[in-house]
Amino acid sequence: MKSSHALPPDEALVLIARHFAALGDPLRLKIVHALIAGEKNVGELVRVTGGLQANISRHLHKLVSAGVLVRRKQGNQAFYAIADPSIYGLCELVCGSLEQRLAKLTKAIKVTAKRR
Repeated sequence: MKSSHALPPDEALVLIARHFAALGDPLRLKIVHALIAGEKNVGELVRVTGGLQANISRHLHKLVSAGVLVRRKQGNQAFYAIADPSIYGLCELVCGSLEQRLAKLTKAIKVTAKRR
């Protein structure tokens, strides 16, 4: 697939790489997926993801620093939400692509198994 877009400046590439790196961990992806349904506090994210509170907090910090999530304080609680709406499309695009690849792989495995 060719792109007619010019290569972004190095500074922009650093930001883009940080954004993707922030999404490069399974637990962080679970957190983002949980937040697609709406804003949640740390306790809710612990329950939904099955992670430990300290670990969830560390991952939330990384996601906020990368601009993927925003943090809102209310009293003594912090609530997190998706900051960048492009995450919805990105998740849909990547998951859809992986579903197609897995379907092809599954089909190929079934064909190979029948030949044996």
